[in-house]
Amino acid sequence: PSGIKVYILLEELGLEYKGTLKQVDPTKMIDNEQKESWVLEINPNGRIPAITDTFTDGREMRV
Repeated sequence: PSGIKVYILLEELGLEYKGTLKQVDPTKMIDNEQKESWVLEINPNGRIPAITDTFTDGREMRV
């Protein structure tokens, strides 16, 4: 699934990040798991990958 590609990219580039991997199970996409509230909070379209970047001043940006 595309969601894991973001973490692979961060690792390959050697960039620092912290956070947890919340991944939509591709076998449950038929049940619209990608439309659950925790995904919609980051991306209202319910599409993955969805990332929240937190700046040093505490501001958040959803990508």
